[in-house]
Amino acid sequence: INQGDTLTCTWNGSGALSSAGVNFSTGGAISGSVILSPTANTTYGVVFTYNSGQYSPSTVQSSVGVTVLNPALSIAASPGSVRSGRTSTVTWSATSVDSCTITGPNGFSYNTVSGSAGTGALTQQSTYILTCQNAGGTVSASAVVTIIPSFEEF
Repeated sequence: INQGDTLTCTWNGSGALSSAGVNFSTGGAISGSVILSPTANTTYGVVFTYNSGQYSPSTVQSSVGVTVLNPALSIAASPGSVRSGRTSTVTWSATSVDSCTITGPNGFSYNTVSGSAGTGALTQQSTYILTCQNAGGTVSASAVVTIIPSFEEF
């Protein structure tokens, strides 16, 4: 998962007497689910206790490892405000991602993890969105170029 995302951990120990979570709490329930938000690579597990006969209970453990990815996206427009008809330059980069697409108005579209491109003449506020994929899913960031109002004397 990407850092800041959540995951749902579900367990079911049909026939178990109780359970104990590893790196989270099951509250002793033999089945259930919990939403987790790990900040680092973590192994989650559940230990189920079963009745194995007259002398001692037996346990069964199941676990899963979770890798936490930390993608970093950067996007900026310079200048961030322009007069109508003027241009800006959008610069973007990303790390810990597999691929990216950046899109904006008037056909602005690139499929690169990093780059820089001119916007073309702008006549209205414009938003440029950087969307990237990695094994954890999709992450995005955006930059806005605003139009400086022009005033005329009457």
